[in-house]
Amino acid sequence: MTTAREAIANGASKKAHALLGIPPRYQGKALIPSKTAEEAVRAMLEGKSLYLTGACGSGKTHLAVALLQSWYADGLELNGEGKIYPSRGRALFLPAIELMLEIKQSWNSDEGVKNESEKQIIDRYSSTAFLVLDDLGAEKISEGSRQVMYALLDRRYRNCAQTIITSNLSIERLQESFDDRIASRICEMGVVIDMGRKDWRVTK
Repeated sequence: MTTAREAIANGASKKAHALLGIPPRYQGKALIPSKTAEEAVRAMLEGKSLYLTGACGSGKTHLAVALLQSWYADGLELNGEGKIYPSRGRALFLPAIELMLEIKQSWNSDEGVKNESEKQIIDRYSSTAFLVLDDLGAEKISEGSRQVMYALLDRRYRNCAQTIITSNLSIERLQESFDDRIASRICEMGVVIDMGRKDWRVTK
């Protein structure tokens, strides 16, 4: 009989999907044993963050969601080995582009409409215990987006809050086209894993 924790870790819990903010496209993703997954799990168990880079369809978001669910289920392990990793606090899946849309909405000052301030939004996500920031660099890169991302990631860096970031950009490309301070923080936070250049969706 499947336990509640097993259902969450295997991506079969609708309640967990809602609480974690996992969209329908990425629901049902479980951790698939591989050398890449082993490297990611090892880093997570050591309290490190991850930067998952690779081509579209290389499995970055799948792995990130599977790790998020495992963390939330208090059972981060692979091939029956590992250890209980107690999750404390809120965990969340956040597309980078949705973050920027929230920030832009905070700049609107329609009469009679009270929006969250930019600071309140950054406070909310920087205090989330475990955050998956998906598809960094897909949004239009502007000075505003650079400042928002730096503020968020710098806070999480200073608070030692575990974060998984996925991006089509290599860490070198991120440094060149986005922000060298952000790239530096990401490297200090944990491990950079290259998922490769193969698009498995196209291959299928």
